[in-house]
Amino acid sequence: MVGGCKSGPKKRSLMITRSDHRASQYAIQGGAHRISPGDLIECTPMLYIPYSSSMTEENTDAAIAELSEELRTAIGTFVRATRSRSDSLPQSRAETLGYLERSGPQSMRELAVSRGVSHQTVSRMVRELEQLGFVSRSSNPDDARGFFINISAVGESALNADRNARRDRIGAAIAEVLSTDDRHKLQQLPEMLNRLSEAISAQT
Repeated sequence: MVGGCKSGPKKRSLMITRSDHRASQYAIQGGAHRISPGDLIECTPMLYIPYSSSMTEENTDAAIAELSEELRTAIGTFVRATRSRSDSLPQSRAETLGYLERSGPQSMRELAVSRGVSHQTVSRMVRELEQLGFVSRSSNPDDARGFFINISAVGESALNADRNARRDRIGAAIAEVLSTDDRHKLQQLPEMLNRLSEAISAQT
């Protein structure tokens, strides 16, 4: 901040310079106030809150749309880069195994619906996974001719191997390119993404 505070330890006289106009909202005694370049205020040294002109009421929607697009692009690039350098399983197999791990045994029909593919496609995928030992079949007590598809211990091990490889790849990148301050900022991201995921899932 270019402006400075003077006087005693409890209150300070703060001069706002022209270069401070984008950071012109402060938490001062009595609440948050809007101030302008050249203003002299008495403030308690509590909290400095940056204020971005791009988030004013007039263009909040546009700023959110821009942030949403930047986030979508960044997450997509991050996921693709991490998977391309870490995963041993093809994405379709990993997604099928991941769904079975989360949801438990599934019939062929349930698996096809959940994956959004045809019965023929899921049948071919299940055969491939069976040949690799990644899934197994169990009887369906409600359908003598039907069966359930279960992820096997081998399948779980393959999933975990890729997850660990991604984690290690991400950790190496963090250690290489992010400063200590950057890492502190990054610690807030998982919780915020989880909140966004919950909100998106709850949307109708």
